[in-house]
Amino acid sequence: MCWYSTLLFILSFVITLIYGENRKMTYAFNPGCTHQCDNSTILVHVTADGINDTLHHIWDFTSKPTVFLALTPPNTELTIDWDNFLWNGKPGSVKFSNEVTYSFSVVFDKIIEYNDTNNTAQYNPTNHSKDYVTILHPEVYNWTVKNHIVTDDVITLVVESSNYKSDNISKSGVTRITLNAFGNSEHSSLQPHLLHTNNATQMDIVLDGFNVSYSKSRFALGLLILSTNDRHSNLTQLKRKSLDDEHSPGIFTVGEVLTPFEADTTKSGYLQWRTVAYTSHSRLMTNSTDVIETRARHVEYPRRRLNLTVVSSYFGEALNIMPVHDMFVSFGVKDDGYYSKTGYLSWTVLAGIGRPAEEGFSLLVLLILAIGLGLPALLIIVGTICIITRRIARKRDAIFITN
Repeated sequence: MCWYSTLLFILSFVITLIYGENRKMTYAFNPGCTHQCDNSTILVHVTADGINDTLHHIWDFTSKPTVFLALTPPNTELTIDWDNFLWNGKPGSVKFSNEVTYSFSVVFDKIIEYNDTNNTAQYNPTNHSKDYVTILHPEVYNWTVKNHIVTDDVITLVVESSNYKSDNISKSGVTRITLNAFGNSEHSSLQPHLLHTNNATQMDIVLDGFNVSYSKSRFALGLLILSTNDRHSNLTQLKRKSLDDEHSPGIFTVGEVLTPFEADTTKSGYLQWRTVAYTSHSRLMTNSTDVIETRARHVEYPRRRLNLTVVSSYFGEALNIMPVHDMFVSFGVKDDGYYSKTGYLSWTVLAGIGRPAEEGFSLLVLLILAIGLGLPALLIIVGTICIITRRIARKRDAIFITN
């Protein structure tokens, strides 16, 4: 079995080279906050320490739900002036002790219900008619923590809110957001089992049991995407095929939104998802629907759109010279019965720094291939050696007898 152990070591070494070393993670809830915070204050800071850098995951639900990823040198501390952060979002009330190498953020700006009378499952962001669209503002929600799980490799936070009420809009139902930070590179345990690196936060958004405003209601999400790239840089949106049928059978398309790549590949960010959402708690292909995104557009007056969020409190006026885009993601497919058919919708997406992971053969598959191909090859080699040895031995015997 020595050859088997050697093969396993080599494969493990290759996996490490491809995906990198694990990060050591620590978790802080409302770090440094005392009398200013109450049950409605939710800000989580996950510190993921690597060999050469530290990735900070900040999950902020004090205003619009925000995932703020910041890559810094090691031993960098986060400090929050909670008085100024909570009451007026003062610039500089969130800061790091060292300069941020690169940051990438996604903000949940809107939850949109729209009347798909044309049965296209494509949201039109230019139509603001009340007969067409109802906007829910996530910063109005009363978010509560339902669960948090801390392990060596994964940190999980589950936040939800029920019964939205604002102005003349009232919605029953639950909005749930599950966030995961990872210390390793692996497939998520949650269907559709996205392949994450150790530089990513996974977001799972659920809209469960909503009462609808229209007879043909569908839902969409409005996202704000920002990074510390050049002000005039654009996002690249693409679809690519995936070879993976082991973890997500039947789902062969991956959607991605990418910031420009630089020579230093850590100075880039991305969103990545499989082009499927689920319409039932049981996440099966039979209970799935399509994901359709609009083209990302540059945002005018980003500081105003991001007011009171953690990114606004960190960047301040610099937001006005940063690339900030908005993008809408809608869910559904023609003749699927609309949202009211099941009253449930879930979508999972990764936000990460660096380049997104690409599917390859898993370690298990590589071992099976190695054993399946290596064992017959080994038998052939051993058999050939035995045959040659026997022939040489026979020739020696023949020569000996002749003499």
